[in-house]
Amino acid sequence: WPGGDRRMAAFSTTVDNAGRCANGYQCAFEFRSDRTGRAGPVSVFLPPGYHDPANAGVRYPVVYLLHGYGMQPSEFAGAALVVAARMVARNTGDWQRPAKFILVFPDGRCRDGDGCLEGTFFVDSVAGNARMETYFLDLYNWVDRTYRTRPTESVEVVE
Repeated sequence: WPGGDRRMAAFSTTVDNAGRCANGYQCAFEFRSDRTGRAGPVSVFLPPGYHDPANAGVRYPVVYLLHGYGMQPSEFAGAALVVAARMVARNTGDWQRPAKFILVFPDGRCRDGDGCLEGTFFVDSVAGNARMETYFLDLYNWVDRTYRTRPTESVEVVE
């Protein structure tokens, strides 16, 4: 990301499930969409240094990682820790470290009342019962209201 935060920061694995990462760097909780009535697990990982007072004005891009068939959000915890560690790897130059970003892992499995068999594939059902896209957009808006996310931007790519 242009202008991304690549500064060194303390790496923390502090978990704050009850506060939805208000004081920690990783959390898992049940998110409920008021528009769909659907509830499902979500995992969030905040970048190193997110809670440091010096970073109070820093905003971060968000990456939503959608799991595959038969998986669930909690299965990405290990990958998130590896990525977060790379964001502050001391043996890597600033220009080689990935810019810090927020990771969100929503759930796309069928839940009671969804009216689907195995997976929603993150789309609304034509029958109108499994409204996963609407659920996901509600989660997207909640993340933007809750965490310091960067607004959408356009980046020109030239070969």
